[in-house]
Amino acid sequence: QAVSKAQIHTGKTLRRLRSNKRIIIDIMCGRRSLAKYYLSQDSNAVIICIDRRDKEDALADIPRHYLSRVRYVQMDAIHLDYECLKRILRQQCHANIDEVYHMHASPDCTTYSLAHSARTAYRDEHGVIRTDIPRWKQELARRHDKVMSTIVWTIRTAAVANKYMVCTIENPVGKWAMQPVVKDCLQSTSGSTWRLLRTDYCSAAVRRFDAHLPWTKKP
Repeated sequence: QAVSKAQIHTGKTLRRLRSNKRIIIDIMCGRRSLAKYYLSQDSNAVIICIDRRDKEDALADIPRHYLSRVRYVQMDAIHLDYECLKRILRQQCHANIDEVYHMHASPDCTTYSLAHSARTAYRDEHGVIRTDIPRWKQELARRHDKVMSTIVWTIRTAAVANKYMVCTIENPVGKWAMQPVVKDCLQSTSGSTWRLLRTDYCSAAVRRFDAHLPWTKKP
């Protein structure tokens, strides 16, 4: 089907008018660090926060004058495939994936962390789940791997669909970067480029955003 230049121009104009808000998706948002940063810095920012916590608890420390720009979705991220993400976007913002500015995820770091002794660690030196730990710990680690794999593949799919979107996934230095799905991101030639960046939370912190908390609230 042929499309005239006038039609293309009109479509672009309508797109600009409709997309004046800046949509940010914060997956497993936790303490809403990313949301608080964007809400305080950009009056056009609309944040979709996704987490398992109850809404009242999850948004308890968001200033009231910011709440109109927060869309909270209570769900387990293990079910957040790409089709689910697109459905959430339509329901919460009447938007498509190509209208998202930034997508961020903070997978649970408990089983990837180095803050364990040799006896209590969930994983060996290669990041593989240990077989000599209690079964409940093995099951928790496997669940974290499944959640993380789902999130990474969803974001990677979205990144290919919207090449202008900023995509970030964060975790403390530990066994997370050793996981196959993370390594595959760094080695991928599927159309999106990923880099592993390291930062120091102390040097990145800003008192105005971080208050008394020991971790940064900056993306």
